[in-house]
Amino acid sequence: MDPADDRAELSTCTTCTFPDDFSNYWTAVMYFRARNGTYKRVKQLGGLFNEKARAGGITIYYFSHPKDPTNIVAFKRGFRMRNGDPSVRNATSASRYKGIDYTCLVRDDTRYTNRSATFPDHMCPEGVLTTIYFPPCWDGINLDSPDHCSHVAWPTEGDHDDGGPCPATHPVKIPQIVLEIRWDTREFNSADLWPEDGSQPFVWSFGDRTGYGNHGDYVFGWRGDSLDKAFSDSEGCAGVGNTLSATTEIPTPAPGQANPTLTAHQCIAHNTAAPTTTSNANPDTTTTPNTTPDPITPTETVPTSPLVKVTPTVDPVPITTTTTADCHTTTTTMGHRTRKGILYTTAFLFPPLAVYFRRGTHKDFGLNILLTILGWLPGVLHAMYLVSK
Repeated sequence: MDPADDRAELSTCTTCTFPDDFSNYWTAVMYFRARNGTYKRVKQLGGLFNEKARAGGITIYYFSHPKDPTNIVAFKRGFRMRNGDPSVRNATSASRYKGIDYTCLVRDDTRYTNRSATFPDHMCPEGVLTTIYFPPCWDGINLDSPDHCSHVAWPTEGDHDDGGPCPATHPVKIPQIVLEIRWDTREFNSADLWPEDGSQPFVWSFGDRTGYGNHGDYVFGWRGDSLDKAFSDSEGCAGVGNTLSATTEIPTPAPGQANPTLTAHQCIAHNTAAPTTTSNANPDTTTTPNTTPDPITPTETVPTSPLVKVTPTVDPVPITTTTTADCHTTTTTMGHRTRKGILYTTAFLFPPLAVYFRRGTHKDFGLNILLTILGWLPGVLHAMYLVSK
């Protein structure tokens, strides 16, 4: 799609909690493959601290660079990018695409543990969390590239989220976007449902049964200079509404006000594509698995129709998207780095508490209490190790 064809400009509403955000965020759909070869779509859960969101949705973070939060350049009109590749099926090919993983949720807010680059190979008590980071460095010229990836890059030092320096080829620092989706796999947590050979039963809508092909797309669509203000003005995120309640029932939010839940739920995409009900026993040879009794529309396309606000005659069930801007001045939801820093401090002062809040297993918590009783230093080292995972 030509960057000059800015469909977000034609949209009249958004499902995001920031009414200024008309961007498109896309990820694939997850399915459960039953023993008889049929597929059932895996439902989404509301994001952390937004568990009651209807139809689940994506939690979106906008991070500044932690080591140098200054001089962040907001995305330009027409900008888009992708991280991940739907054709990838092995670790070697997937190594190019950093920051994509799966978390087997022991508790609903499990983080930094039980992670893998593929679908979990065991049942997860509270579902599966998929996370997709996007590169934080831009070449400063191209709004897109043929592979939708080459115009952005990863830092030259540290991990994908450490905020290291940008390479000379991509010197412009842009906000780092992170997508989180919680998949409700709990209804499939039964040995009678999983494959008899012990393999994991989940598959992406584009046919990937390994999990290596997970990917996300982003098309910029913030109104005016609202995103730039979030990263540069003294008000920070407060300037685009994060001090207001996302459930305030106002019919039409003004710029800077939080998008009411009711308003967001009335925002739907007009899509004329016919539902796909093709059945195929081998997911790797079909674009869209059979979803009987829940037929779906094709998932590997970006909607060409703008979002429009409607007054429904029945209760709609759209995708609900929550946007969180984690700026260098003000934040709405505690970001990953902030939370991890607190956990490290807690691990030093009171190790068992850090292990508990890390949301690991009860075995880890009990072991840390024992180590702390035997000696403070062993408890600290054990807690720091668990927090770092």
